[in-house]
Amino acid sequence: MASSGHKPSESERQRIEAPGLLYDRSYPGWGEENIAAQAAEIESLVGKNQGLIASNATLRQEILYTQQEMQRLQAYVARVQTERNMQIRGLLEKIRKTEADVSDGEIVKRELRKAYLERHSLVAEKQELIIKIQRVTEELQKAYTDIRKLPEMHAETDGLRQDYQRICAAFGSERSLNAEKVKQMNAMEGYLISMASEAAKLRTELANAPNPYGGIYGSPDPIQALSGQSDKECRYGQGGGHVDCFYGYGENPGASLGHGGSVSCAEVYGMTQAQVTSAIDGDGLNASTGESFAGEETNPSQVTIISGGLAAEGVSGVGDETGGGAP
Repeated sequence: MASSGHKPSESERQRIEAPGLLYDRSYPGWGEENIAAQAAEIESLVGKNQGLIASNATLRQEILYTQQEMQRLQAYVARVQTERNMQIRGLLEKIRKTEADVSDGEIVKRELRKAYLERHSLVAEKQELIIKIQRVTEELQKAYTDIRKLPEMHAETDGLRQDYQRICAAFGSERSLNAEKVKQMNAMEGYLISMASEAAKLRTELANAPNPYGGIYGSPDPIQALSGQSDKECRYGQGGGHVDCFYGYGENPGASLGHGGSVSCAEVYGMTQAQVTSAIDGDGLNASTGESFAGEETNPSQVTIISGGLAAEGVSGVGDETGGGAP
């Protein structure tokens, strides 16, 4: 190394000439060994330096990678923080909405109660509708049954219509006959009333007239002796029927035609005995309606004998008793 002009550095000189070190400069190979040792040491230092350089480059690369990772981590942290902030804002919004819902809880409760009541009412209406549907179904079934019976009902209606027509025809004929009978009964009523008035007059005349045979008129015996019978029967014939009336004078219980007596007529063209008695006693009776006309005066001259009315025998009997005919 000396031939090459290498000069030892200051550090090498200090190391060589450091105090406290004793070098045996008299040793003949000391310089070469020293140079060889220094060269070896230099080579080791160069190797270490190269290792340090490589380590430095590696560290720089690691530092660069670490910085990149830090940048990525910082970006990730920023992104996560942003997302967290957004989530926090969303949660805060939900909290505000929840608080608003909680504040509106009473309204919701009222709505729920209202809906519950409406549900109950709807259930009740549903039951009512079911019952109505069942009733309507039953009515429809009955209507279907009635519809099936319509032909029979039509036939029955036709039969009833025919019966009604027959009844109307019979009623018309009977009404004409009844009108005829009513007229006859009115005539008979007039005759009976005139007979009662004439009998009353005769009774009064007999009671007031003197008796050449002795006694007083009005007693049972003279009247029976004069008349020959206590009762007299008159028969009025009309068509196929007849009326038997028994009347007398005086105080005979069987005497009928006159005031104070009773008429024993079973039927006078539909008149009962009480109705005839009422007519004879002066109360008056309408033979067509059965109503009394008390207080009304009947004029015998107004009585009209219609065709087919009283028979000749009845008319003559009436005339005999009322003084209209010869005894």
